[in-house]
Amino acid sequence: NDDEIMETSGEAYRDNKEMVSKGFNWEVRFIDDIHYYKPYGVQKQENTKETVAADIDADNDIAKKLSFEYPYKCYADVAASISISEIKRNYQQQMLEEKEETIKEYKKPEFTSETKGLSGAQFGTAMHAVMEHLDFRKTYTMSEVKDFVSHLANISVLTKEEAQAVNVFKIMSFIKSDLAERIRKADRIKKEVPFAMEISAFEAYGKEELKCCEESVLVHGIADCYFKEGDKAVLIDYKTDYVPEGEEEHFFDKYKIQLDIYAKAIERSTGLKVDEKYIYSFYLEKIIRY
Repeated sequence: NDDEIMETSGEAYRDNKEMVSKGFNWEVRFIDDIHYYKPYGVQKQENTKETVAADIDADNDIAKKLSFEYPYKCYADVAASISISEIKRNYQQQMLEEKEETIKEYKKPEFTSETKGLSGAQFGTAMHAVMEHLDFRKTYTMSEVKDFVSHLANISVLTKEEAQAVNVFKIMSFIKSDLAERIRKADRIKKEVPFAMEISAFEAYGKEELKCCEESVLVHGIADCYFKEGDKAVLIDYKTDYVPEGEEEHFFDKYKIQLDIYAKAIERSTGLKVDEKYIYSFYLEKIIRY
């Protein structure tokens, strides 16, 4: 309301000199103890047990409010959506912390020396691309695999550099394995299967403080391969990682959560029970069952 104007008045003091601004006066005082401050024009009251107790209660109330901590702050870092790779990194970091270890920098594996500048991730992508496009019903020879890799380069599935980096010997090792023979005889084969599903925050992050969190997290990823045998499914994940000597068990443990989530996604989408879970290590040329 334009007709209602509040008038502010007071006095400003510093070093006993009056400071008055045009139109408005303000009181500014520098004090050492808030308990001795009284607004201008208010008579100072004597301290009594009651006033001291009231001041202490007020101080405690202020301290309580200033030291307040949001009880659900651990939930603040829970994302609405997360990738399977992020979940894997979270669990790996926790494994390192539990063992009081530091993240190790491993040298590039010898069998990738032919990659001519490709990073480890790029090499892994190239190997996965070949596995995705191979006909798992067919038994290939070495020359056929080489021709197939050249074909993928010709149709731009692989770059020339990626095609040169692909280690056909490692792929042949998988093709000749007992597991590959089972795949060839499977009722159904599915490769590069995308999925998105909700899991609990505790499942996504593995932190004890999130066990009671009711929020769900949308996890998304791509499973390398699964095949159907009867009324059950078998899950396979390929890895091109370098595995240091003597650390095979630790290497495979860090992927357990990833395979568990893949298995859950397949079971929810197909209704099939994932009866077996495998990792095939190109570096070790070995199939490991979880």
